[in-house]
Amino acid sequence: MIKYSIYDFANLFFDEASCIRWLVEKNVFYPFLICGACGGNMIININRQKYRCSSHTCRNELSLMVYTFFYGSNLPCSKIRFLAYLWVSGATWTVAKNMTGHSEHTITGFYNHFRKLISGCLDREDQVIGGLEIEMEIDE
Repeated sequence: MIKYSIYDFANLFFDEASCIRWLVEKNVFYPFLICGACGGNMIININRQKYRCSSHTCRNELSLMVYTFFYGSNLPCSKIRFLAYLWVSGATWTVAKNMTGHSEHTITGFYNHFRKLISGCLDREDQVIGGLEIEMEIDE
């Protein structure tokens, strides 16, 4: 198993432009959207962090964050990614608070959101409790 340290991701946590580029490379954002105003293709403009309609008569713009986990947050993507790193690493909200300076409310909200995102990705499977030659006692 490959283990990564905070140093491997530092530019993604502390440089917003690097974080956005990485998210685009990993296809977190849609490659294009359909313009609601004219029906044309809206393409990504990384520097402006927006989708922009390619029709010269329209030029409608939408936030790059629209339809993503990041939309509506007051925190930049890089800070949200850092909170996600802390959560995946098992950092308590107290540790996250001390490391980031964010409020308990903010950290708890994001930790809950991360938990919901991950649990929504898990497959439900029938699981057998016990096994061959293992006695199980179920209290009712």
